Amino acid sequence: MPQSSFDEIVEKYVEMNIAHPFREGNGRSTRIWLDHIFKNEIGKVIDWSKVDNNHEIYMKGIDHSYYYEGYTMFKADDLDRDL
Repeated sequence: MPQSSFDEIVEKYVEMNIAHPFREGNGRSTRIWLDHIFKNEIGKVIDWSKVDNNHEIYMKGIDHSYYYEGYTMFKADDLDRDL
């Protein structure tokens, strides 16, 4: 996949994240990879502290990730948030 523009890099990042190359730490490793590609290819850096960390979106992402892996017994909304 090409990686010479912002949109191409983001598309590649999404595909890489879907592939789940690691059982644990996938998000962290793909963010490091994304930072590297942005800096090397288009000279940009992401300030992750300014990225919206919406809890609902985060939990939906977890649900989709587990669904992709074949785990459908639990949903994030069913978990006790006080743990």
